[in-house]
Amino acid sequence: MSLSDLLSRLEKSSSWTAAIKAIHGGVRELCVSGLWGSSRSCLVASLRRGSPFPTLFIAPTGEEAEKTEEDLRSLSEDEVYLFPAWETLPGENLAPHPDIVADRLTVLEKLLGNYGPLTVGRGLIIVAPFPALLNRVIPPSRLRSCLIRLSPGQTVAREKLIRKLVNYGYEPAAMVGERGDFSRRGGILDIYPSTGEHPLRLEFFADTLESIRSFSVTSQRSLEKMDRVTILPGSELALRGSASLLSYFPRQSLIFLDEPARLRATGGQSSFNVSSGTPPPSFPLPSGERIKACPALDTEARDSFSRILAECQEKRLIYTSLLPQTVPEMKSVPIQPFPVQSLETYRGQFQELAGRIKLWRDDGYRIIFVCNNEGEKRRLRELLPERNIEIRGELSIGIGRLQSGFLFPEIKLALLTDRELFARYRLRRPRRRFKGGVPLSGFLDLQEGDYLVHINRGIGKYLGVERLLTDGRERDFLALEYLNKDKLYIPVEELCLVRKYVGVEGQAPRLSRLGGRSWERTKKKVKKSIQDLAGGLLELQAAREARKGFAFSPDTPWQHEFEAAFIYEETPDQLRTLEAVKRDMESSKPMDRLICGDVGYGKTEVAVRVAFKCVMDGKQVAVLVPTTILAQQHWTTFSDRVADYPLNIAILSRFKTRSQQQDIVKSLKKGTVDIVIGTHR
Repeated sequence: MSLSDLLSRLEKSSSWTAAIKAIHGGVRELCVSGLWGSSRSCLVASLRRGSPFPTLFIAPTGEEAEKTEEDLRSLSEDEVYLFPAWETLPGENLAPHPDIVADRLTVLEKLLGNYGPLTVGRGLIIVAPFPALLNRVIPPSRLRSCLIRLSPGQTVAREKLIRKLVNYGYEPAAMVGERGDFSRRGGILDIYPSTGEHPLRLEFFADTLESIRSFSVTSQRSLEKMDRVTILPGSELALRGSASLLSYFPRQSLIFLDEPARLRATGGQSSFNVSSGTPPPSFPLPSGERIKACPALDTEARDSFSRILAECQEKRLIYTSLLPQTVPEMKSVPIQPFPVQSLETYRGQFQELAGRIKLWRDDGYRIIFVCNNEGEKRRLRELLPERNIEIRGELSIGIGRLQSGFLFPEIKLALLTDRELFARYRLRRPRRRFKGGVPLSGFLDLQEGDYLVHINRGIGKYLGVERLLTDGRERDFLALEYLNKDKLYIPVEELCLVRKYVGVEGQAPRLSRLGGRSWERTKKKVKKSIQDLAGGLLELQAAREARKGFAFSPDTPWQHEFEAAFIYEETPDQLRTLEAVKRDMESSKPMDRLICGDVGYGKTEVAVRVAFKCVMDGKQVAVLVPTTILAQQHWTTFSDRVADYPLNIAILSRFKTRSQQQDIVKSLKKGTVDIVIGTHR
């Protein structure tokens, strides 16, 4: 059964039918109770099906908003967007993260209908945490007037355009590196739009815009030509928002208020914070003027819940809650109960689950397992039959990212997710978009006199940026001084050929001679050293290829359960790395693989899973770490992760006495220690 079929099945229930009739019959306010887990997301997707008007779902917190957004992306055919809060506190002198600015402005532009047409046949659902509605936004008419629309051949007064960019929150920079930057170099204007994936390069001849191209921040090379672009403001703050997000929704829109009692409490807390005297944050404008984040952020402006209700009065309003609770503002609102029940968590106890499934089958239930992706679906298809759970008829496995399952006795439906199967409460990591840095690390911090290395010309001294007339056009060049005061001018488009010199601190390198052969000789010498090293590595690799290594078995059911119990959402890099490492392990070739990643990107979890797979095949694992502290940290992490399995993990470090170390070594020889973690000692 697909998730769209799931909605159709739910809509056959009497409670679902009653809610649909009420909403489509002209009821302006309705409270639905008894919704458990992802069933409320199912209701949202169901009630708004076929509506040409945008829908807004207001959740109490950012985490709940993210969960609902993920649910709706799986359940609904509409386009779903998250409208985040600023994530800054009153009194903090911080601007919102550029990605948050981008997400918020993208939503506003989508609601305006100017960001680009929606996919044919699809509507628009916006999910927002309640605090996001407390941040005032740019009024729709003001935002529409601030859109900068450009196309090649258009006459554009560049000075006027630059003033607009500054007024709209963009900041001048020597070279664009992140959203909200712009850089002017003669007839070229680079702009990194606040909502753009890549910066734009505008080329002018006088006041005629000749071309628009997106380009890579890393290589500075063009990616594609653009026929037209729409540039949004660089910041909400610069335009002094004074409107509510709800002003972007027409009267016929559906507005969902989730858990109204909690929203009301959240609003009271927000109002208390503001009225307690904590000053609102302020932010610098490019002109040097400082503005307050929300100019009228007084108690009345932040009397949140009551104000939101007042702004919803002209719209169709639906309150959703688990319990049939109301708030004083909902005295006359009709309540539609839903007999949805929660499911117990089986924590990998498939025998207990098999017994429950038999009872459901005997009672005529439709049973649906929802997996995150095809890989998990294949894994579950292997796991269930091994535990005497047949996949047939009334039991099916679908794909979707639902946060939790539910039981609906009225229509005999049981929906289970990995939360019910493995007690996996998935935690989402904040997904900040990766932006490649400028090709020359620290370019914006370069000082005159720094040493740079040109791949073809050698070492030179940086003299700064100079503007030169070439081929009838003005262009920017990096000026480098070489031996005998010779100069080399490098177009900014060729920055990928230049790197900052890294050598012994405090010692100046010898400058290369332009046109000489010393740099070529140096390169040849280095090349010869590299070839010698490569030859040695090839010989070593050839010897390894000639030997046969141990081929590990495919993943076991325990391996599947163990990985499913990971509480965080895996990153794409983690999943790709795990797939590659397991492929290596299951090959008969000796394995040799290096995994690189910054702190906090999940290398340890990869190591834990690989170690677990190794132990499942009767092998022992040694984890070598550089420091005693790391040994202790890894021992704690490994121990916590395998706590539900009969694995023995030991630690060898100076924190262990000599007798303890000797006992651990003896246990290793006997095979009673599965994983040992230790330092070089």
